[in-house]
Amino acid sequence: MAAEASTPPRVVDAAVLKRIAENGAKDALAKHGGGPHDPGMDERVIRLEEWAKHSDQRMGRMEGALERIESRLDRIDLRLAELPTKRDLTNNTFAGLGIGLALMALIIGGIIGGLSYIKPDSPAPTPPPPVTITAPPPQIIYMQPPTPQVQQPAAPKQ
Repeated sequence: MAAEASTPPRVVDAAVLKRIAENGAKDALAKHGGGPHDPGMDERVIRLEEWAKHSDQRMGRMEGALERIESRLDRIDLRLAELPTKRDLTNNTFAGLGIGLALMALIIGGIIGGLSYIKPDSPAPTPPPPVTITAPPPQIIYMQPPTPQVQQPAAPKQ
């Protein structure tokens, strides 16, 4: 490996690259006349050309798939543009809540107003008459002090 690392890389002429692109690598090597090359190289070049054809077919299928994905993404973008944002949902929620509260106040006010219209008018309440309590005039009662009672002895038991 040390010997391979010391050899300078081979520079490929631009004309050779153009012939490879136009006619394939085998033809370019035959016309190049740059000296002998590995006899197994022709087979390897043919395999590489076949692989390149299959790669082109695969790339074509991938490009078709990418176009389909791109069209789907465009449709998704259009759908997302039509959907409401979080701000829209919040604003609509608060607007609905405000309208609901206003309607509720209007209905309650209408019920109260209707009930007050139905209720017969009554005269203004008059204060009740004052309460008067009549009591007899105070009487002074004199009491005699109690008289002491003498206790009689108990009769003997027979």
